[in-house]
Amino acid sequence: MREAQFNVRQIPGRAKPWLVEVAASYSVTGKRQRFFFKTRDEARAKQAELRTSSRQHGQTFQALPPEVVADATRALQLLEPFPGTTLLHVAQEFIDARAEETKNDTVGEILDYFLEKKEDIRSPRYVDQIRHVRARLVAKGGAMIVSAMDAKGLEKLIAADNPWTQNQNARIFKAALRLAFKRDRITTDLSAKIQLEEVKKADTEIFTPRQAVALMKACDPEVAPAFAIRLFAGVRAEEMTRLPVEDVDVAGAEIYIRDKVSKMKGHDRIIPMEPNLVAWLEAYPPGDQLVPAGWEKKWTETRLAAGLKDNWPQNGLRHSFAAYWLAQHKSLDGLASRLGHFGGLQTLRRHYYRAVGKSDAAKFWNILP
Repeated sequence: MREAQFNVRQIPGRAKPWLVEVAASYSVTGKRQRFFFKTRDEARAKQAELRTSSRQHGQTFQALPPEVVADATRALQLLEPFPGTTLLHVAQEFIDARAEETKNDTVGEILDYFLEKKEDIRSPRYVDQIRHVRARLVAKGGAMIVSAMDAKGLEKLIAADNPWTQNQNARIFKAALRLAFKRDRITTDLSAKIQLEEVKKADTEIFTPRQAVALMKACDPEVAPAFAIRLFAGVRAEEMTRLPVEDVDVAGAEIYIRDKVSKMKGHDRIIPMEPNLVAWLEAYPPGDQLVPAGWEKKWTETRLAAGLKDNWPQNGLRHSFAAYWLAQHKSLDGLASRLGHFGGLQTLRRHYYRAVGKSDAAKFWNILP
């Protein structure tokens, strides 16, 4: 086998005029290489290095088993229609592709990572949603490699018996995919391939003043503070479970919803109390905790006593506060600050800017103990 010479020559006028040129047939990259140096001695040192490397390469080639040489020859024949493509180039692409595959997480791994990153910064309610979605999706396809999934596979994974559950699966998994892609755990952002089901939303339902009166009359002294705060201040159910008694300042007529209590982490808010709420909390001072032990049972008993057990609007307490407060005060900004709604005002306008007349609003805010 002819030994490569790696000739050294000078190109005047260059900052590094001494050139060592390597033909493609002798290059480890499979392509022509050119090395420039300031001095001839540096160029000759590189020449010697290349010759040594070439000899070692030739010895390795000569020691290759005949079947490997035959495979290499056949591979080169297959590459003939692609000028400039070398075996080294193809091998490197193969290695890169396998490296990408090993970086791809499974459905279960992506959801586990998403839960880990969110459980300390999002509300307990949202974290519970992640856990429920994770359990459903892992049961259906937890070991599936996400980047190998197409739109049909994703659709099958998140499918559920009703559109509300399916949309919850979709929202959580879309968010998990976006985070996984952002953190280089998957190679492609597949979140855009997941579509939400169109679900016709029912009108926001609220209690009539008569129903609100019946509810408050049904409250015993132990549960009256919690029902009053939720109905007349719009505090979320999950926030009530974390709200300390000391943050309900009856004398100052304010409720402090701090970061550790708020649904949205990083946001504190103050809810000024309406006069009727102050009256209820003065008449029924909170005990050691706002939500007493055995709350679920007491909650059901109170609704039953009020005649509302089977006629209870979803989030009816909070929605009633919002609708009647907006009817009374006409301020979307004021409502947003009280509800802890940190998005746009259009959602509030759409849900709560409803036909609540002045007389009904007056009746609601005059519900007293």
